[in-house]
Amino acid sequence: MSEKSFCVYISCVGENDPIGRENEEGSLLTCLRYLIQIKQIQFNAVYLIPSSKEISPDRNTECRAVECREKIRNEFRIEAQIKPMKAQPAELKQVYPALRDLLTEIRKDVEQNAQGQSITFHINVSSGTTQMKESLPFLVSIGILKPHEVYLWQVFDPRHYPDLERRVQRAPELDLFAQERILLRLEQLAEQHLYQEANGWLQCGLTVKYLDFAKQLYKVLAEHDRWLYKAACNNLQRTLSRSQVPDFLQDWLQKVLNWLQKLAQKQPPKNILAIDRYYCAVRRCENSLYPDAVNHFWAACELALEEHGKNIQVYRPQDLISASELIERIRNSQSLLNRNSVKLQGQEEKTLLDAVDWLRGIRNEIAHGSRPVDKQLTKNASLIAEELFRALGWEQEMQNCPLRPKLVQEKLLQLIQAMRDSLWQ
Repeated sequence: MSEKSFCVYISCVGENDPIGRENEEGSLLTCLRYLIQIKQIQFNAVYLIPSSKEISPDRNTECRAVECREKIRNEFRIEAQIKPMKAQPAELKQVYPALRDLLTEIRKDVEQNAQGQSITFHINVSSGTTQMKESLPFLVSIGILKPHEVYLWQVFDPRHYPDLERRVQRAPELDLFAQERILLRLEQLAEQHLYQEANGWLQCGLTVKYLDFAKQLYKVLAEHDRWLYKAACNNLQRTLSRSQVPDFLQDWLQKVLNWLQKLAQKQPPKNILAIDRYYCAVRRCENSLYPDAVNHFWAACELALEEHGKNIQVYRPQDLISASELIERIRNSQSLLNRNSVKLQGQEEKTLLDAVDWLRGIRNEIAHGSRPVDKQLTKNASLIAEELFRALGWEQEMQNCPLRPKLVQEKLLQLIQAMRDSLWQ
């Protein structure tokens, strides 16, 4: 929290503000008192949000807001502003959009008054109706006050916490069950290998262990998935040196780093690149992105053919030849690939090189938009790539790849479970 921030206090007004039935100070004043006296915060603005007399004549807190404003003026020498919420205070469908609009209005008002200073909002989530108190954390979690710093505060019963310093505590932006729903969504996205989308969910106010590490890890995985190998490698190196890395992921992440370092080379090994491209295709296939998957399966095969052609001396990297010519050169050589065949779904058995050439043609038809792609065609593309790698003796390298989709999914689910466990501790 910056000492020079333009600090703003926001609170709904409840029926126990400023003073409750038991003659105890309400949470609105208690929270403000704590922040000023204990946290030594100097507030530039205070906003009070009562339920509106206009909308709810029989149950509103506008008069209580006026009393709170008087006490704040007299005791803290701050002029509070009152922003009535024009909604039935017990109707969530009315409260949520009304509070959303009010917070947006307050944010714009504060931005104008702050004159370029950084802004910090402190919000009391213990005053008002249940619907008002529940809406505030959700509105903060979706970024209604972004890009500014926001702190949520909760006030406990003074009978159990007579000491002011312990009575007010930081509140999580989302309640535990809402956070459980986010973690469940992260599990689903891990199974779908949607790392970029998952990273968005990690920004939604979770208060779990390993959160900062998880954000960095998902960023690395998303960069790798977009073939930004150097960026992924550099970010993982920084993460391993700076972040709180779970013990159960240390060995795996070191293997991931070694793999990324190979991919990030100026001229990465073709077998590593081909295998990585193959697993990229697998991720697309499991998400039913069939045209994209077929493109990647073909790219993996083409890289494998170039590596094999170089090894049997029928191809040099500087040769400017088409894929079909490379296949023909290998076919006319003593290559071990000429002794392999493959049985595709819905087709007669083919020689492996004929199957690879068939995949090349399919990929070209897809590129020109003249070929629909379904699940069976994609499975055949996968089978061709697998048989080609097996014929080249790359099975062990495939097994050693630390970014195999199933392995990454397994590790992410471990991480998410550790995050969930910390939520309830």
